[in-house]
Amino acid sequence: MNHTMDITFVIARKGMPHLYGGEKSTIATATRLRAHGYTVSFLVPARDALNDVLAAEEIEYRPVETADPFAGMRSASWAGRAAKIGNLLRANFVVWRGARRRKTAVVHTSAIPGFFCSWLGAKLAGAKVVY
Repeated sequence: MNHTMDITFVIARKGMPHLYGGEKSTIATATRLRAHGYTVSFLVPARDALNDVLAAEEIEYRPVETADPFAGMRSASWAGRAAKIGNLLRANFVVWRGARRRKTAVVHTSAIPGFFCSWLGAKLAGAKVVY
């Protein structure tokens, strides 16, 4: 079966040395979708153990700072808050640019941080968001 649908998975986490159940399940899902002819890619945190696993599985990924944009927001200075909002917008821009270039049909997010790091970019690119 040959599908032309492109699916981008967005995982927002910060520098974790191990993968947990949700990440492992998402990779397994992406692997099976790819085996059935779908095109899959990941938007993942820079410098994280997840990058190594995706590379070993030969799954395309784009590293970008996608950590929880709200972690520490209440205690951050105004400059710190602006930086966090900037990171959130930058992640959405990467989603938008990639989704437009690849004609992505679905952006699949996991957890609230992944949703906020991708919703706006996906919508502006015309992709459906699955949370």
